[in-house]
Amino acid sequence: NLGFLFSTYFGILILLSSWLHLYASYTPIWIGLLLGIMVVVGLVPGFLLRKELQFIDSRISLCIALFFLAFSSFYTTTFDVDVDFGRIAISRVLAGLSLVFFLPAVFRLCFHVFPDEKQIDVVTIFQ
Repeated sequence: NLGFLFSTYFGILILLSSWLHLYASYTPIWIGLLLGIMVVVGLVPGFLLRKELQFIDSRISLCIALFFLAFSSFYTTTFDVDVDFGRIAISRVLAGLSLVFFLPAVFRLCFHVFPDEKQIDVVTIFQ
């Protein structure tokens, strides 16, 4: 799960940014604004629902995150070079919703599940 989520996250940030700059002629400021939408949508609900998200099993949370990332990626594949800000923003909102479920589950899996003697290995995998 972590490998798939990381590769999808990499595609969301790096590949989409490069595509927008090279083929859709977006400036870095507009690309940053679009990625900022993803961060705001991901962090605000995550902060507000922090206690509720702790009661969801990490595996279920990661599956929900995978669903939102996959749907965002599928929606992004329907673009061509004549895209507008709204279509990309919808894609980033979906990716931001995946962060709501992804980040708490990864932190919980990495730092609360394993015993203390394995913490150095967990930090290495997490990084």
